[in-house]
Amino acid sequence: MARRATVIALLGLTGAWGCGETSGEVPQQVARGEFLLSCTDSIEDVYVLPKELPPHAPTERGAIVRCARDRVLSVADLSAVLARAAYQGAPLQSGATIYRIAYRTERVTRPDGTIESGISAALLIVPDSPLSVPFPMVVAAHGSVGLAASCAPSLKNLDDSSALGSAQLMALAPAGHGFLVIAPDYAGYGYGSIHAWQSSEDEAHSVLDATRAAASAFSPGSFTGEVFMIGHSQGGHAVLSANALAGKYGLAGAIAGTYAFAPAWFASRMYGAALSPWSKYNTKDNSGDLVYSLTYFFGHGEVYDGPGGGEAIFLPSKRAQARQAFADKCLGDAERAMRGLGYAPSEFLEPAFVEQVATDCAVFSRCTKPLPAKWRARFRADRPTIDTRGGPIVIWQGRRDATVRVDMAACGFARIRQDLKDDSSATTSFTVCGSADASHARIVPLGMDWVVRSMISRVLGVEGPSACPDEALLNPPDGVLDCNPLPPDID
Repeated sequence: MARRATVIALLGLTGAWGCGETSGEVPQQVARGEFLLSCTDSIEDVYVLPKELPPHAPTERGAIVRCARDRVLSVADLSAVLARAAYQGAPLQSGATIYRIAYRTERVTRPDGTIESGISAALLIVPDSPLSVPFPMVVAAHGSVGLAASCAPSLKNLDDSSALGSAQLMALAPAGHGFLVIAPDYAGYGYGSIHAWQSSEDEAHSVLDATRAAASAFSPGSFTGEVFMIGHSQGGHAVLSANALAGKYGLAGAIAGTYAFAPAWFASRMYGAALSPWSKYNTKDNSGDLVYSLTYFFGHGEVYDGPGGGEAIFLPSKRAQARQAFADKCLGDAERAMRGLGYAPSEFLEPAFVEQVATDCAVFSRCTKPLPAKWRARFRADRPTIDTRGGPIVIWQGRRDATVRVDMAACGFARIRQDLKDDSSATTSFTVCGSADASHARIVPLGMDWVVRSMISRVLGVEGPSACPDEALLNPPDGVLDCNPLPPDID
């Protein structure tokens, strides 16, 4: 979508944001705070791949190619949505206008050295009353939803009670306190491609290019350069990955804080180990673990090895059924469809994959043959070293989390602390906030108000929240929490 000669003036002399639309040529020197996009696409067209895009290049990262004006939510609307999502915090200060956009991103580098480009859709949430002028930005990264195009979180309306969940809290709570928010889908949801679930590279590039897209929607000088990243579950993995890769890949501004709720920051080889006969997992009793493992390998195979690469780990007789389960369904339906593949993974996976990748490499670290060596490199790439000299990193974790179990979460804590220890000049602070009672879903409403107040404190220089609940609350009743999984947590 080309930029039209239309300016929506969002900042008046008082600093309030409005939605009046004015036609005319865009002046060469535009006032700070003006929204530069005409947003004349329909919402349906946002999810249609544009034709004749310029060739892929680093300068195209974050370029907005579609924009539709979605809806306006008042302060009362936002407050009602957040109340239904169990958010408890200070009264909101702003309503917001929601836009749906699509922007270009760079996905992964394939084994042959080619760079896979892509498109991400996102919700751009513009507050009526910004926290400050210029404004800070929040990127809200969603949790796991499955791989099908229909699973894309941006397809849901944020004021729809049926869509209540962590994605709404992470996007609407900051917007209601005056932050510009962009909530991206990861590339691969729609536009004729598949998402590489838990790929640090694929996720992080979508997150980092979201900052470029959001910043480019406004006139120069509108944005403070402060980017806060918030993510839950897979989104926690995505923002930690973005934190780690930002120095190399770049973004608009700089990361001022990374807040991860229950991130899956343990070694990705665990997804392989779950598929080994050594684990004794089966689709009847362990379907929750196995659906994540198979989603990991299917998505990575499709993106890194090309179309059909996700099916390659399955027996030929099971490949069409596997594609239907993982490429065409959202997470819950994929889990149910997966049970039809067979009882034990060895009944529907290629013997070479089970033996060499799931067992020899993932369980016993014997990864020298070509097939396991390929996957070992991907396991390692999916937990990169965090930025040891950047903004603070905060993780919120619940002891009753059955998805990212607390013993596995502890492996992520240990890895981040090791990254900091390995850099004698590290300045990044790292905090774990614990809850003895929170589940995977409940940790976001529990910690979201603290996160918002922490971000406000950093932007305005005002007093922040008191210390968050102590990490010791995650300890088992009979000891100290430790990372001690089998197999060992090594990449």
